Amino acid sequence: MIKRHDKGQPRKPLRKRLLSVSLLPDRFRLCEQQLAFSKSSTREPFLLAHRGMAQTFHMEGITNDTCTAERIYPPEHPYLENTIASMQAAFDRGADVVELDIQPTKDGQFAVFHNWTLGCRTNGEGVTRDFSLAHLQKLDIGYNYTAVKGALL
Repeated sequence: MIKRHDKGQPRKPLRKRLLSVSLLPDRFRLCEQQLAFSKSSTREPFLLAHRGMAQTFHMEGITNDTCTAERIYPPEHPYLENTIASMQAAFDRGADVVELDIQPTKDGQFAVFHNWTLGCRTNGEGVTRDFSLAHLQKLDIGYNYTAVKGALL
């Protein structure tokens, strides 16, 4: 027999409820960071910055597995996508919203990384979720940008 709570719906298993509660602090922290960069406005958002200020690259032959870091044009600005500096630069230039990608980490945190693997954009190898946030923060996020031939930006 399935127990139902007062609204007639089945209750979530305890494990799922605890997982939801354990993720709340991270969700609030992400919302706080988003609010810190957002502008107050009464109009609808109209400019979306994809991953902040990102470098451009040629689009021919791109698939889901294409590493775009290997095909960027010479840098047009000093920012790398998915960094706080690139997001702030996008807002400073008029963006209303910045889209970013997050990946879970081994220690239950979230890292802002486009790819679920490290080899495309960093000097690391492996799957993002197999490493702690502290380990990921030590990686060179501009390592595989070929326009700079692996130099730190």
